[in-house]
Amino acid sequence: MKTQESCLICKALSHGVHFQVLCCRACSVFFRRTISASKIYKCRRATKNCKINVGDPLMCRYCRYQKCLKVGMRLSDTSDVFETCNQNVIVKSDNLIYDAHSLIEKLKKILLKPLKNASNMTFIEEHLHSYFWLRVTSDAKTLQAKSRVSIDESISCFEEAMCNIAKWMMVGKDYASLQFSDKWLLFKNVWQVAYTLSTIQNTMAVLGSNPDDSRLIFGKYIVDKDLVYEMPVLSKAKAQKYDKFMREFDFDAIEGVAKYMKRIQMTDYELTFILLNSLWNVDTNNDVRPETQELSKKIQQQITDEIHGYYVNDLKQATYAQRLSKLLRLQMHCEIAERLKKDKFIVASIFGTMTCVEVEKGLF
Repeated sequence: MKTQESCLICKALSHGVHFQVLCCRACSVFFRRTISASKIYKCRRATKNCKINVGDPLMCRYCRYQKCLKVGMRLSDTSDVFETCNQNVIVKSDNLIYDAHSLIEKLKKILLKPLKNASNMTFIEEHLHSYFWLRVTSDAKTLQAKSRVSIDESISCFEEAMCNIAKWMMVGKDYASLQFSDKWLLFKNVWQVAYTLSTIQNTMAVLGSNPDDSRLIFGKYIVDKDLVYEMPVLSKAKAQKYDKFMREFDFDAIEGVAKYMKRIQMTDYELTFILLNSLWNVDTNNDVRPETQELSKKIQQQITDEIHGYYVNDLKQATYAQRLSKLLRLQMHCEIAERLKKDKFIVASIFGTMTCVEVEKGLF
């Protein structure tokens, strides 16, 4: 919350208390970046007593940092808000809390939009045509290899992917016509599967299908299992615990799924079939309205008929039962992996590695 008091470092309008000190956002970010990057400065004038005033384009970074320390800035009391781009990560009592409220509001805004154009394409083709929402660039040169990812970068990639999944789902007239309560339940039913499978499929399209290659495309980055997840405002022990949790959450839980996908070499049509089959697998979900349960049965039959036509007419495969069995086995493996990830997240919440304040409302 903004205040009329002045920043104790540069005398600008204070933004609130950050790192135990009343200061502006700029000084808060400066202090955090200095600590997280272990930066070492030299005094511009070699006097070590430069004046630090807002608006000075040549503000001495050494003296600014020393003044931060002098007025009492420190990381020891971790009840501060960590300055992320969307201000939704909080460190409290050395625990990481992700406030997903802003993301959920974005998702609701997408899911509440009316259907723009009805399509004459078949059900799977309609979603396949809009698969670009789930695809990243196919040019590896535009992607950046990363060995360290900040909390800002991690959350930004995750939230962008979540919104793209919602946009992809809204291309279907049946889904777009549902009441919001059912839209939300179906979204919860599929987003983790869609996130995992599209990540792996995108990775294969760019980096190939070597089962021993553990790299993944994470947003606009190429990352590997030795990736370090940075959370500099936590204590060293808790930061290491968070890093281990995130690597297990992102890599270990989907490693088996990735290797299986690389072996069977799915087409985008087959992937779309799995996603839709998982999305509409709610005919026994008592939280969904009876009308939606009945609709889900019809849609599952429809996409089964369409995948039959795809194999027989497009791929000229008269017998495809074994292939379809592999796809359904992949869907099952992925759904099991996502349940394990959910359990891991709940355990992490209990033991204070990472919590989500919106967990009751349903990201997980």
